Amino acid sequence: MTYITIVRHGTTEWMEQGLLHGRLDSKLSSRGLQEAHCVAARLRGQHFDAFYSSPAGRAIETANIIASEIGMHPLPLEGLREIDFGPMEGKRMSPQPGGGLPAWLRLRWTLLAPVFRLTSESRQAVGRRVVQALTWIARQHPDGHVLIVTHSGTHSTLIRLIAPEVAAHSPRMVPFAPCAITEIEAQPDGTLRLLHLNQTEHLPGQKERA
Repeated sequence: MTYITIVRHGTTEWMEQGLLHGRLDSKLSSRGLQEAHCVAARLRGQHFDAFYSSPAGRAIETANIIASEIGMHPLPLEGLREIDFGPMEGKRMSPQPGGGLPAWLRLRWTLLAPVFRLTSESRQAVGRRVVQALTWIARQHPDGHVLIVTHSGTHSTLIRLIAPEVAAHSPRMVPFAPCAITEIEAQPDGTLRLLHLNQTEHLPGQKERA
Protein backbone atom coordinates (compact mmCIF):
# COMPACT_ATOMS: atom_id res chain seq x y z
CA MET A 1 0.00 0.00 0.00
CA THR A 2 1.29 3.45 -0.94
CA TYR A 3 0.61 6.53 1.18
CA ILE A 4 0.08 9.63 -0.97
CA THR A 5 0.10 13.23 0.29
CA ILE A 6 -1.65 15.58 -2.17
CA VAL A 7 -1.03 19.35 -2.11
CA ARG A 8 -2.91 21.89 -4.19
CA HIS A 9 -0.76 24.67 -5.68
CA GLY A 10 -0.80 28.15 -4.13
CA THR A 11 -2.98 31.10 -5.08
CA THR A 12 -2.12 32.54 -8.50
CA GLU A 13 -2.37 36.04 -9.91
CA TRP A 14 -5.22 34.91 -12.16
CA MET A 15 -7.11 33.47 -9.19
CA GLU A 16 -6.92 36.86 -7.50
CA GLN A 17 -8.18 38.49 -10.70
CA GLY A 18 -11.04 35.99 -10.95
CA LEU A 19 -9.77 34.43 -14.19
CA LEU A 20 -10.31 30.73 -14.83
CA HIS A 21 -7.30 28.64 -15.79
CA GLY A 22 -6.93 24.94 -16.34
CA ARG A 23 -4.56 24.34 -19.22
CA LEU A 24 -3.58 28.01 -19.28
CA ASP A 25 -1.18 29.14 -16.58
CA SER A 26 -0.47 31.97 -14.17
CA LYS A 27 2.35 32.44 -11.71
CA LEU A 28 1.84 32.44 -7.96
CA SER A 29 0.84 35.73 -6.37
CA SER A 30 2.57 37.05 -3.25
CA ARG A 31 -0.16 35.34 -1.23
CA GLY A 32 0.42 32.12 -3.14
CA LEU A 33 4.14 32.26 -2.42
CA GLN A 34 3.38 32.68 1.28
CA GLU A 35 1.01 29.69 1.18
CA ALA A 36 3.63 27.58 -0.58
CA HIS A 37 6.21 28.43 2.07
CA CYS A 38 3.69 27.55 4.80
CA VAL A 39 2.91 24.13 3.36
CA ALA A 40 6.63 23.56 2.78
CA ALA A 41 7.25 24.27 6.48
CA ARG A 42 4.40 21.87 7.36
CA LEU A 43 6.06 19.10 5.33
CA ARG A 44 9.58 19.80 6.58
CA GLY A 45 11.18 16.76 8.19
CA GLN A 46 8.78 14.24 6.62
CA HIS A 47 10.25 11.39 4.60
CA PHE A 48 9.03 10.90 1.05
CA ASP A 49 10.12 8.17 -1.34
CA ALA A 50 9.11 10.17 -4.41
CA PHE A 51 7.87 13.64 -5.35
CA TYR A 52 5.66 14.33 -8.39
CA SER A 53 3.92 17.44 -9.69
CA SER A 54 1.54 18.53 -12.39
CA PRO A 55 3.63 19.99 -15.24
CA ALA A 56 1.76 23.33 -15.02
CA GLY A 57 3.97 26.25 -14.03
CA ARG A 58 1.91 27.16 -10.94
CA ALA A 59 2.20 23.61 -9.62
CA ILE A 60 5.92 23.38 -10.38
CA GLU A 61 6.49 26.77 -8.72
CA THR A 62 4.73 25.50 -5.58
CA ALA A 63 6.59 22.19 -5.73
CA ASN A 64 9.97 23.89 -6.05
CA ILE A 65 9.33 25.83 -2.84
CA ILE A 66 8.42 22.59 -1.08
CA ALA A 67 11.53 20.97 -2.57
CA SER A 68 13.74 23.45 -0.74
CA GLU A 69 12.40 22.11 2.57
CA ILE A 70 12.29 18.37 1.89
CA GLY A 71 15.46 18.07 -0.18
CA MET A 72 13.82 16.48 -3.24
CA HIS A 73 13.19 17.69 -6.79
CA PRO A 74 9.64 17.29 -8.19
CA LEU A 75 9.17 15.14 -11.27
CA PRO A 76 6.44 16.40 -13.66
CA LEU A 77 3.68 13.85 -14.30
CA GLU A 78 1.20 14.56 -17.11
CA GLY A 79 -1.64 12.65 -15.45
CA LEU A 80 -1.75 15.23 -12.64
CA ARG A 81 -2.50 18.22 -14.88
CA GLU A 82 -5.64 20.33 -14.43
CA ILE A 83 -8.88 20.04 -16.41
CA ASP A 84 -9.01 22.04 -19.64
CA PHE A 85 -11.99 24.40 -19.20
CA GLY A 86 -12.29 25.03 -22.91
CA PRO A 87 -13.67 28.38 -24.12
CA MET A 88 -13.87 29.73 -20.56
CA GLU A 89 -10.08 29.54 -20.11
CA GLY A 90 -8.77 33.00 -19.26
CA LYS A 91 -12.28 34.43 -18.81
CA ARG A 92 -13.38 36.32 -15.71
CA MET A 93 -15.12 33.99 -13.27
CA SER A 94 -15.59 36.16 -10.17
CA PRO A 95 -17.80 39.15 -9.47
CA GLN A 96 -15.88 42.33 -10.22
CA PRO A 97 -16.99 45.90 -10.86
CA GLY A 98 -18.20 45.97 -14.42
CA GLY A 99 -18.99 42.29 -14.85
CA GLY A 100 -18.13 38.73 -14.03
CA LEU A 101 -20.19 35.60 -13.51
CA PRO A 102 -22.13 35.10 -10.26
CA ALA A 103 -20.72 32.55 -7.80
CA TRP A 104 -23.41 29.92 -8.45
CA LEU A 105 -22.70 29.99 -12.19
CA ARG A 106 -18.91 29.84 -11.71
CA LEU A 107 -19.27 26.71 -9.59
CA ARG A 108 -21.69 25.06 -11.97
CA TRP A 109 -19.46 25.77 -14.95
CA THR A 110 -16.43 24.11 -13.34
CA LEU A 111 -18.55 21.11 -12.34
CA LEU A 112 -20.70 20.72 -15.45
CA ALA A 113 -18.44 21.85 -18.29
CA PRO A 114 -16.52 18.55 -18.33
CA VAL A 115 -19.77 16.56 -18.08
CA PHE A 116 -21.35 18.18 -21.15
CA ARG A 117 -18.12 18.13 -23.16
CA LEU A 118 -17.69 21.89 -23.12
CA THR A 119 -14.03 21.09 -22.48
CA SER A 120 -11.55 18.81 -24.22
CA GLU A 121 -11.98 16.18 -21.47
CA SER A 122 -15.11 14.75 -19.89
CA ARG A 123 -15.28 14.45 -16.11
CA GLN A 124 -15.05 10.67 -16.56
CA ALA A 125 -11.89 11.02 -18.65
CA VAL A 126 -10.33 13.29 -16.06
CA GLY A 127 -11.16 10.76 -13.36
CA ARG A 128 -9.62 7.90 -15.34
CA ARG A 129 -6.51 9.94 -16.01
CA VAL A 130 -5.95 10.86 -12.37
CA VAL A 131 -6.70 7.35 -11.08
CA GLN A 132 -4.31 5.89 -13.67
CA ALA A 133 -1.60 8.32 -12.54
CA LEU A 134 -2.04 7.40 -8.88
CA THR A 135 -2.19 3.69 -9.67
CA TRP A 136 1.06 4.02 -11.63
CA ILE A 137 2.61 5.83 -8.66
CA ALA A 138 1.47 3.04 -6.31
CA ARG A 139 3.06 0.41 -8.56
CA GLN A 140 6.29 2.36 -8.79
CA HIS A 141 6.48 2.93 -5.03
CA PRO A 142 4.86 -0.01 -3.22
CA ASP A 143 4.70 0.61 0.54
CA GLY A 144 6.22 4.06 -0.03
CA HIS A 145 5.20 7.59 0.92
CA VAL A 146 4.75 9.85 -2.12
CA LEU A 147 4.13 13.59 -2.30
CA ILE A 148 2.30 15.17 -5.25
CA VAL A 149 1.32 18.74 -6.16
CA THR A 150 -1.77 19.16 -8.32
CA HIS A 151 -4.93 21.24 -8.88
CA SER A 152 -8.40 21.81 -7.47
CA GLY A 153 -10.25 20.33 -10.45
CA THR A 154 -8.27 17.09 -10.58
CA HIS A 155 -8.37 16.97 -6.79
CA SER A 156 -12.17 17.26 -6.57
CA THR A 157 -12.72 14.78 -9.40
CA LEU A 158 -10.61 12.25 -7.55
CA ILE A 159 -12.53 12.69 -4.29
CA ARG A 160 -15.87 12.30 -6.06
CA LEU A 161 -14.65 8.96 -7.41
CA ILE A 162 -13.09 7.45 -4.30
CA ALA A 163 -15.31 9.00 -1.60
CA PRO A 164 -18.66 10.03 -3.15
CA GLU A 165 -20.32 10.08 0.27
CA VAL A 166 -17.80 12.71 1.42
CA ALA A 167 -18.31 14.78 -1.73
CA ALA A 168 -22.10 14.62 -1.33
CA HIS A 169 -21.91 16.02 2.19
CA SER A 170 -19.18 18.59 1.55
CA PRO A 171 -20.69 21.33 -0.66
CA ARG A 172 -17.79 23.62 0.26
CA MET A 173 -15.24 21.07 -0.88
CA VAL A 174 -14.86 22.78 -4.25
CA PRO A 175 -12.60 24.56 -4.69
CA PHE A 176 -9.95 23.09 -2.45
CA ALA A 177 -8.01 25.68 -0.50
CA PRO A 178 -4.69 26.68 -2.09
CA CYS A 179 -1.88 24.62 -0.55
CA ALA A 180 -4.37 22.43 1.36
CA ILE A 181 -3.29 18.85 2.08
CA THR A 182 -5.26 15.67 1.33
CA GLU A 183 -3.99 12.19 2.15
CA ILE A 184 -4.97 8.90 0.53
CA GLU A 185 -3.89 5.27 0.41
CA ALA A 186 -3.35 3.68 -3.01
CA GLN A 187 -3.14 0.01 -3.96
CA PRO A 188 -1.36 -1.27 -7.10
CA ASP A 189 -4.73 -2.65 -8.30
CA GLY A 190 -6.16 0.88 -8.43
CA THR A 191 -8.02 0.80 -5.11
CA LEU A 192 -7.87 4.24 -3.47
CA ARG A 193 -8.97 5.21 0.04
CA LEU A 194 -9.39 8.70 1.46
CA LEU A 195 -7.66 9.32 4.80
CA HIS A 196 -7.72 13.10 5.35
CA LEU A 197 -9.34 15.82 3.24
CA ASN A 198 -8.47 19.46 2.56
CA GLN A 199 -6.37 20.16 5.66
CA THR A 200 -5.59 23.86 6.04
CA GLU A 201 -4.47 24.36 9.63
CA HIS A 202 -0.92 25.16 8.47
CA LEU A 203 -2.09 28.14 6.39
CA PRO A 204 -2.37 31.73 7.65
CA GLY A 205 -5.90 32.63 8.70
CA GLN A 206 -7.21 29.14 7.97
CA LYS A 207 -8.71 26.40 10.12
CA GLU A 208 -8.63 22.69 9.38
CA ARG A 209 -11.55 21.79 7.10
CA ALA A 210 -11.53 18.01 7.40
